[in-house]
Amino acid sequence: MAKTATINLSKSSIEIRETQPELLRKWLGGRGLGAALLYSLVPPEVGPFDPENCLIFTNGTLSGTPWPTASRYHVTFKSPATGAYGYANAGGHFGPELRNTGFDALIVTGKAPQPCILEVTDEQVEIVPAPHLWGKTTSEVEEILTRENGGRVAAIGPAGENLARIAGIINDGGRAAARSGPGAVMGSKNLKAVHALAGGKRASTSKPFRQLVKVTARLLAEDLNTLGLRQETTLSLMQIKNASGD
Repeated sequence: MAKTATINLSKSSIEIRETQPELLRKWLGGRGLGAALLYSLVPPEVGPFDPENCLIFTNGTLSGTPWPTASRYHVTFKSPATGAYGYANAGGHFGPELRNTGFDALIVTGKAPQPCILEVTDEQVEIVPAPHLWGKTTSEVEEILTRENGGRVAAIGPAGENLARIAGIINDGGRAAARSGPGAVMGSKNLKAVHALAGGKRASTSKPFRQLVKVTARLLAEDLNTLGLRQETTLSLMQIKNASGD
């Protein structure tokens, strides 16, 4: 069963329910699902740093499978950088780890009375007080949380704690979900990190799907557009973006 968890940090309450199938059919997951949830849950008068703002972690339909480029997770929120719809995404291992716990979405609202983290397993989501982690860098937090039990971590550093409006959320030693300032929203909620522990679980896939993965991966590896991105990264887009006013 695909699950959605709603975590109210102000009330220390957690509600886990089956993700609505009609939402997944219409929006698939990832960015679409996050946008739909934000639109339904956060009214226009709520400010980016208000406890009523939501910080929504979502995964795409193919996250957790070997499909090429499917490892990214999305974070959706009202942006402190623009005051409007905000989203960011990052690659690495955190997204698949979260998906393999069985969660399509984590909806975080409210503000914790003290710094805390979320521990996410296939059994539950737990709010864990973590004042000892406040002030530490994202790399330090990741090392501390994974030292004993492994898993994957998405965390904020001092920038997010101090509500810097362009602060990002960092996972896997440097993968950044940074567009629109999600780290500042996370800091406004006194949420230092999300620690996903799938316990070695992996999505089961069919043989035809795995064969298609191999074909697609080969095509992407030979594509000139992806070759350019690998060599120059998305910074190659800056000249085009600046010329268009984007």
